[in-house]
Amino acid sequence: MPEWSEKFWDLSELLEKSSNKPPKPPVSAERPDTAAAAEIDLPANPGEAGADIPKDSLRLSFKESGPVNSKILYVYHPDSPLFGNVTVSSRRSPYCFYDHFISFGRKNIGTAAEECDYQPFFSYIPQYSSMSRSQLNYYYYLRNSVRHGTFPKADLSYLLLMLYEIINFPDLIEPMAGLAAMSDIWLNYRNSFPELDKYLCEWMCDYCLIHKLLPDRDKLRPIIGRILKKASIKELFLAGVSGEHSDKNSILSSALIDLTSAYNWHDSKILTEENADLFSKHMAGALSYISEHTELRNISPVLTLKSRDAYTASLPSQNVRLHLDIEYYSFSESIELKALVTAVVKNTENRIRSFLGLRKKLNAPQLPERIRSVLYEYLDSELPLSAAKKPHGTGGVRAEAQDEEYLKKYEPLHTGFDIKLSDEIEKNSWEMAVLLDRRSDSYETHAEEGSASDDSVQSFSSERDNIAQESAEEVQDDGFADIFSSLSEEEKRFLKDIVSGKQGIRGIDADNTASSVNDKAVSSFGDILLEETDKGYSVIEEYRDAVSRFLFPVC
Repeated sequence: MPEWSEKFWDLSELLEKSSNKPPKPPVSAERPDTAAAAEIDLPANPGEAGADIPKDSLRLSFKESGPVNSKILYVYHPDSPLFGNVTVSSRRSPYCFYDHFISFGRKNIGTAAEECDYQPFFSYIPQYSSMSRSQLNYYYYLRNSVRHGTFPKADLSYLLLMLYEIINFPDLIEPMAGLAAMSDIWLNYRNSFPELDKYLCEWMCDYCLIHKLLPDRDKLRPIIGRILKKASIKELFLAGVSGEHSDKNSILSSALIDLTSAYNWHDSKILTEENADLFSKHMAGALSYISEHTELRNISPVLTLKSRDAYTASLPSQNVRLHLDIEYYSFSESIELKALVTAVVKNTENRIRSFLGLRKKLNAPQLPERIRSVLYEYLDSELPLSAAKKPHGTGGVRAEAQDEEYLKKYEPLHTGFDIKLSDEIEKNSWEMAVLLDRRSDSYETHAEEGSASDDSVQSFSSERDNIAQESAEEVQDDGFADIFSSLSEEEKRFLKDIVSGKQGIRGIDADNTASSVNDKAVSSFGDILLEETDKGYSVIEEYRDAVSRFLFPVC
């Protein structure tokens, strides 16, 4: 064995060398003396930047501001039953960063520029010093345009810088105007920059709580569903309810629906600007009524405390480096409550659809009998079917208006009445009808001769009417033959009771049976067969004769 192999495992020599090293000096716990401010010079960007942007703004600076401390600034109760106390505290950092960003921003907060060509801009932490002169000019133009309600092409870095200004300069940008600007940026640029959701869900929440505001829920309605998925304090975006339905019960009911319902009525296919208030009023109203008259009144939200630093991931100056302690009420996410609220929402929308004259309904889950009776007590009072619009398919009010506009194109011309012209049109019509029919040689003979006898015309007229009636009955009967062959005996008895004039057919069993019959009818001929009225279910008028023929055949 080689000599070196015996020493390979001997570590004593190495340990001796290690032990002979001098010990490291102890680290002093005291801070070395530092200047009031230290600056790191950054090289100016080549080209325009160094010449046009003030030299100070091209420096990253920090300075000591004293030890870390926290001081309560104020405690208040937001104007919403969903919140308890909110405590706003200062959270001073031992260092101040971005002083030059603040000073340059304050000097140029009102600067505007004329319209200019778009300039791309990207920065991980956008600041004025990151931009060339042309980019800075475009930013001034973009910012001024947004303030006046127009929204040119932008980059995310431009938008973040604009948001930093709103956050850092509440004394220069009035908070109500700042909140409106945040909403405008969010609504008009989120499709191009989805990242805005994760920033503004939190920054807008902090901004509102610090400045004692509530988000404009009506303005944010188009994206409220997305906000509720992203925001950590969802209740704030549900707190602001405008109009006559802003009482405490309505606010709590709206919050309960938006936080627990598996079906989001804000995304309903029939929701329009015209009926949005109808939806908002009766969704909250129905649940409030149920809460007051059933065991749902015993369900109460849980008081929750959340502590957080404001404006995380933004660029806050020392003045807005704040800490929030937030008390708010959070509803239980139990499966039972979620299923119950979902069923109430869907049943309410079905009544709204009926009230608007729409036949197509949602497949609503069952409700306990007690809650169902209370719900329909409210709906019969507020949305009576006797006041509903005439059913007109599945297109709603918009489809009805479009039909009326379309039919105007086919209105007859008002040129007066001419008996001779009328006789001529009738004669030509009968002759054309004879020419088009190929089932009778006699018809062809008369057509070739250029005239039709009275007997042949009368015979054709009678046969035409019989054929049309038989064809209509065949088409309708074929459709009903399909559906009636698929009906169970219970469903047939249910239809017989309705056709016989039995009233008061309601309840969970009736709802389930009617839903099953309508589903089969839609699959068979594309329309529902039964509709709900104040007196119970009834067969839609245009199908009553066909249903009677199948239920009570004449031998």
